[in-house]
Amino acid sequence: MNDVFGYIAYGDNELYHLGALLSALKLLHHSPKARIIVATDKPAFFRGYPLETILVSAEKKKELSFDWRYHFGIKAGGLIELLKRADRLLCKRCFLTTFREWSRSVRLPILYWDRRSACVWT
Repeated sequence: MNDVFGYIAYGDNELYHLGALLSALKLLHHSPKARIIVATDKPAFFRGYPLETILVSAEKKKELSFDWRYHFGIKAGGLIELLKRADRLLCKRCFLTTFREWSRSVRLPILYWDRRSACVWT
């Protein structure tokens, strides 16, 4: 069974990509053998680091967002791609940008998914 840590970073705001990268590097500092996958529209941003990337192309973003009518479908699609590559997935702050203001005052959930069971939020 392989534990995979997943990040989803896309869009024009480079801070989202930088935040995912810094978080991943911090994780690797504490868990050097961690497998980290980033679903992103800018894989070059993560090149040179010990991370795997999944390309989320412009066409795929358009499809996942229902022709740009539902922006958060892109996150859901990225999460599905991450789940396809893992037996278990640990995804902290998967939906951080969705609840940006709200998240400042509460403990953010961690999504834990195991292929043998259902999703569990902690």
